[in-house]
Amino acid sequence: MKTNLVKIFTLIIVYILFSSPIRASENLAQKLQAVLKLPSNEAEERLHALTIQFIAHIAIDSVENNRKLLISNLSESNLANKDALIYEIEAYSSKSLLRLGDAKFFVKKAIAEPNLPENLLLRLLKLLAYIETDLENYLAAVENYKIIEELLLRKDNNQQKLAINHMGLADVYLKTGLYKEAVSSLKMAIDIAQKRNLKAAEHTANKKMAIVYFYLRKADSLQFYTKKAFNTASRIANDSVSYHRLNYMKLILEKNPSAISEIRKVINDPKDHDKLMSGFHLAQAYTEFNQLENAKKFILVMLETGDLKNLTFLSSQLYKLLSSIYVKENNYNAALIYYRKNVEQLTLYAEKQYKSDNILTILKYHEIKARYDKIEEEQKVKKNYFLLSLVIATMIIIFLFTLYRTVSIKKKYDKLAYDKLNDELSFINSHDVRKHLSNILGIITVVHSSENKLIAYGEMEQALIDSAENLDSSIRNIASKLDDYSK
Repeated sequence: MKTNLVKIFTLIIVYILFSSPIRASENLAQKLQAVLKLPSNEAEERLHALTIQFIAHIAIDSVENNRKLLISNLSESNLANKDALIYEIEAYSSKSLLRLGDAKFFVKKAIAEPNLPENLLLRLLKLLAYIETDLENYLAAVENYKIIEELLLRKDNNQQKLAINHMGLADVYLKTGLYKEAVSSLKMAIDIAQKRNLKAAEHTANKKMAIVYFYLRKADSLQFYTKKAFNTASRIANDSVSYHRLNYMKLILEKNPSAISEIRKVINDPKDHDKLMSGFHLAQAYTEFNQLENAKKFILVMLETGDLKNLTFLSSQLYKLLSSIYVKENNYNAALIYYRKNVEQLTLYAEKQYKSDNILTILKYHEIKARYDKIEEEQKVKKNYFLLSLVIATMIIIFLFTLYRTVSIKKKYDKLAYDKLNDELSFINSHDVRKHLSNILGIITVVHSSENKLIAYGEMEQALIDSAENLDSSIRNIASKLDDYSK
């Protein structure tokens, strides 16, 4: 009888959690045909959008048919990464049905496919991080986000994806009670979004910041970031799930029972991306506002849905709520039973966390690693500058040595040229100039000592002219050599 009741309530909770208007399979089929005719890269991106629309954001009773339609069409296509894309569709389908273990299995199969393009690998790693977070494998989720961050930092045009990655890390910090780290991570996301004018990313970061302040029980800060996130009517219309989520959080802090109807608005929308959070808050609200029967039924169904019973921390909190419900009903025996189950699940959760490294330790490791990498990069730059300086210094030395050699050789050459010129001029002076000058002086002496100077000059005139012309030629030769040397 109990099993039958559980099955009935499971169907009820499935309907409550996931019911929405069913999109016709024919509509998906038409879009698929159009998408698969596109070039491979564009087709893969559009196919992912269809997966989100018709698997992640669809009523639960349409998931299976849409999954089969997507996979059958994709199997017959020629897309390069179709095997990885099929595994991705399987992972999203399992996640929508809260079969989180299966979702993790399929996304890991997708990641293991060879030669994945970087954008697809990043997308799959992000999906794996989301699933690990839902499975309470928070350390694995952090490691995935850190791997994604390292890949994104290689290029400057990945700023929007980097901001989204910071938001994913903030979700992990939030669910592990690291509120300071969550706020810090979201501030980094907001800073990136504002510097790059990424309005959508800034909107998402602001609404996540509001959620953090809900857990910190700070109503004023929650309201402040809610107003920043939903500062226009179009924002509310385009993201009604988050708007109603933040509204019910405000009402819970105000202890207003109308929070329950707001939570149900979130749960009834297939676009609710955090079904576990919404479900737990509804159970919490039922308990706090004394709708105890609704609370018990809802909690029992949650514990029997998908893989939720394997989530030790969530289970412990649900058992704790059941224990408090039975205390309110003065049923202390039942309260004790669920209190013990609460302790049992908390013990399992603590053992699981104990076996893995502490998240803060991992964060410190990544912080130190980042600093080391930065120092190593700076040292590499300094080393490059040093090597460049050595090259420049060597080139300067070689240049100065070459210049010195050139000057020395030129100086030596000039000396040799001068010595050669000096020798030539001395030779011309001693052999040509002095010879012709001696001839002229000898002719003058003969004419001067002759009794008849006129007759003697007539006899010597031609010899005198020849000697004068030869003397002039020798002087011109000297002048020419001096001119060549000066040049």
